[in-house]
Amino acid sequence: FWLKHLVAFAEHAPPCLTSVKPWMPFQTPDASSAGVEVVENHESTMELEKAASHDSWTTSPTFQLGEEDIPVRLKQRTRAELRAIFQNAVSQTMKMNHGIKKVPIDNKVGHAPVGWLGKVALALQRGIRTEGNHPKKVFPASSEFEVPQPEYEFELVYPDLFKRVREACGIWNLRYVAALELPSPCKKPTLSVISSSEASGQSASFFFLSPDQQFLAKSFVVKDTKALKSILSEYVRHIEIEQSSLLPRYLGLYRLRMKTAEESPEVWIGVMPNLFAGIHVISLRYDLKGSTAGRTASSKELQKERPVFKDNDWLHGGQRISMPSEEDRQEFIRLVRIDAEFLSSHQLMDYSLLIGVHQKVKGDNYRIREANNVITLETQDQIYYVGIVDVLTKYDVAKRAETLFSGTLRCRNCSCQPPGKYAKRFADFITENVNIHTGARAGGMWRGRSYG
Repeated sequence: FWLKHLVAFAEHAPPCLTSVKPWMPFQTPDASSAGVEVVENHESTMELEKAASHDSWTTSPTFQLGEEDIPVRLKQRTRAELRAIFQNAVSQTMKMNHGIKKVPIDNKVGHAPVGWLGKVALALQRGIRTEGNHPKKVFPASSEFEVPQPEYEFELVYPDLFKRVREACGIWNLRYVAALELPSPCKKPTLSVISSSEASGQSASFFFLSPDQQFLAKSFVVKDTKALKSILSEYVRHIEIEQSSLLPRYLGLYRLRMKTAEESPEVWIGVMPNLFAGIHVISLRYDLKGSTAGRTASSKELQKERPVFKDNDWLHGGQRISMPSEEDRQEFIRLVRIDAEFLSSHQLMDYSLLIGVHQKVKGDNYRIREANNVITLETQDQIYYVGIVDVLTKYDVAKRAETLFSGTLRCRNCSCQPPGKYAKRFADFITENVNIHTGARAGGMWRGRSYG
């Protein structure tokens, strides 16, 4: 059933659909019995998106059977039909268990947004649905939804730069939009929301999660927005060059201006892959800054359903980041140092290495490929999901005062340090906690591999 949808989807693809660099193979009993492998790849999906941006497409593609290119008769389809075909193909592929798995229930977080957050979530999803044609648009007030929508402005900031980030991550726009847009004919948002306190953060931010939990949309304060804009061009080049970088993948920055007197009229939201959207249940979570001063999970934190542990907890628990070889270990350390140097060069500090730990269960299938865009490290007993988070804090006057106060009255190993010292301490701490484990494996985005 799903193969018919994929073939129909492929009917509109250009000849590059059969190019040789594979992105993600799909194979069914029917296809394999005929000696055919249906292959989608990074380059072809980019071409397909260009086609899907028009109402119809008249190019004559070919379908490869063995070494022979067979012409395919076209049936014109609207962009909406292409979108539906794409969503059906992905849905059926997940059901067939061919390499893509849904997030387990124990990893899912969040609840339905209500009130003002419900309006923001709905506005974001409606805007993302149109971002391909209208990166900046004014939506009129509407009463067709369960919660009446006020008039609002929607803007995808620097769309060309964020498109490059998505391409570098292997996340094609059709998948991104399909995961985050408001499905028709929904009359209420389908995103989930969690507060900063639920995520162990210290700001007043809130987080939306896509229905499949693969993408995280975080509200930014003005300082965060300015910081991201100031580094964006160099950040994009860094991600394109260092495709296994541990830095967060910023896939879009949105500005919403709600024309209402309620709450804040302007909201900034950044979208990135969800680090903890793996296919295996995460039992332990660590936030490592490289400091031991006050870096122990509080009793309040330990009472949470999903507590986040800190540096001292990591050390006392005897945890280590395990790499399969000395070559991989040195490459991981190089990435940590080059990422930290990049952040330091832009006067950024207070970031963390976030680690999720899955304790393996005997009998479970650990050969299924991850669908999220993060680095995974696997040993005989555990799987680690790793990435650097919270990278947009500038070392400003307030932080300088905090360094002086903490360093003078408390201790010199306090968390708040100038960017250069912070980067060195962070990288040194991670280096000391990376070892070689025989039989370990590295996957996901490691060495530029992407399965998104």
